[in-house]
Amino acid sequence: METWQIIRDPPCLWRAWDDEIVVYNEASGDTHRLNPFIAEVFETLMAAPASLSLPELGRRIAAALGIEDDAEFHRQLEAALRRLHGFGLLEPCA
Repeated sequence: METWQIIRDPPCLWRAWDDEIVVYNEASGDTHRLNPFIAEVFETLMAAPASLSLPELGRRIAAALGIEDDAEFHRQLEAALRRLHGFGLLEPCA
């Protein structure tokens, strides 16, 4: 089962305004503005004490946003995970 976690070394710096988040990745020196959906994925993973499986992550985010956990939602979730991974903020784990 696929699980994901935030890369915490080196730590990233982030700030939330309304429904957006800006994240500074110390490792790359890049700053990223996250849209509301990706911001929810990021915040959910930041709040998790350890890695989360894809189904558990999906349940938490759907509940937080009050949306249906359906096929379209999972496509958006997987795209958000790929985006965060591409930013160097997130990693899959065994």
